[in-house]
Amino acid sequence: MGWLRKGFIVPPSWNGRRIIIRFQAVGGDCKVFVNGQLAGYNFDQSIPFTFDITDKIKTGGENEVMVGLRSHAFFDWQGTYGRHASPPGGSGLGIWQDVYLLALPVVYISDVFIKPELSANHLIAAVTIRNTTRENQAVKVGSDVREWNNLAGLDALTAPQVQWKLGRKAVELKPLTAVIPANSEAVVELQANPGNQLKTWSMDAPNLYGMTVTLSGKTAVTDRKYERFGWREFKISGKKLLLNGKEIQLLGDSQHMINPLYITRRFAWAWFTLLKNVGANAARLHAQVYPECFHDMADEMGIALLPESCLYASSCDINYDSKLFWSAARHNVTGLVQKYRNHPSVYGWSIENESLPALNVKCQDPAYRTMMCNGMGELADICRKMDPTRDWISGDGSKDMEGRLPVF
Repeated sequence: MGWLRKGFIVPPSWNGRRIIIRFQAVGGDCKVFVNGQLAGYNFDQSIPFTFDITDKIKTGGENEVMVGLRSHAFFDWQGTYGRHASPPGGSGLGIWQDVYLLALPVVYISDVFIKPELSANHLIAAVTIRNTTRENQAVKVGSDVREWNNLAGLDALTAPQVQWKLGRKAVELKPLTAVIPANSEAVVELQANPGNQLKTWSMDAPNLYGMTVTLSGKTAVTDRKYERFGWREFKISGKKLLLNGKEIQLLGDSQHMINPLYITRRFAWAWFTLLKNVGANAARLHAQVYPECFHDMADEMGIALLPESCLYASSCDINYDSKLFWSAARHNVTGLVQKYRNHPSVYGWSIENESLPALNVKCQDPAYRTMMCNGMGELADICRKMDPTRDWISGDGSKDMEGRLPVF
């Protein structure tokens, strides 16, 4: 392993809070130590991960984080038809997105999944609450939904900048009270029937809203979590793709992300502006889980996105005999969906790239191909379970994976 070391100070004002370290993306087999104590492991290329390091840090004093990295290639072994024991798409070895600390209350909002169901006139916010104490905790969960107004400029220098504010209140979600069991998580759902109170998101009119979910104890608000979303619905009807109940045609582009220049809002803005200028409206984020700036810009500019996992099989060398590969694949697809399911620009999920045609280069065994397709079917099921709001699940070049995928 190669090791990276950094000192940091935790402010005394953070005493009594849960201290979380978050890595946005690390490529490779990764171990994280804080003040000489193991915080956790990660085996991926581009999915964010967090560790609770509360019991390992000193508030008000110097702390040390050490990150050990080694290549996924150390885990490769030759199976029946391939050797890669991890999804090979991605950035390569290293920390390639932001790392930061969070100071959270002992009972906090860990996730918000916003489900816009236009055809049913139903808006749902599934709020996951984490209780780190040894006692059950009674909480009140509320929300505030407001128009999201873009204040960025229009020229090439100012348009990609992050400048916005929340405007008028748009809709009310009914607040709830709940009891969160000790040392566990629970999900509560806030709901509303918006009627005509929300403007729809589309590629021609990318209207956005900001939802701030609040968590209250007996007397005061103890935590807030903000999520941006769009009031829209992608559905499949027969051979038609529908947006807000109307048939649409996607005209798009695809790219490999190959160097650090790509990891910017400016690159995303330039690419999407080019697409808009030639009459296109969509893009496929190919062969790895892209940084969030691409999804943010697509939300704001009206570009429909197809995010893709790191299951890049074009080398014809994935080891489908490896249990580690399938574990890593499930982790990668799970992280992809969880990270980007609130983005209105996302119309579906691409779980892999060319797995079936690449395997067919080497494999003439129909039973082995079926085994691989069954594994891909499990990845599709992850998408269905984690995101019931989108019908589209596909694999590039793999047809319908012998009936496992809804999109051919």
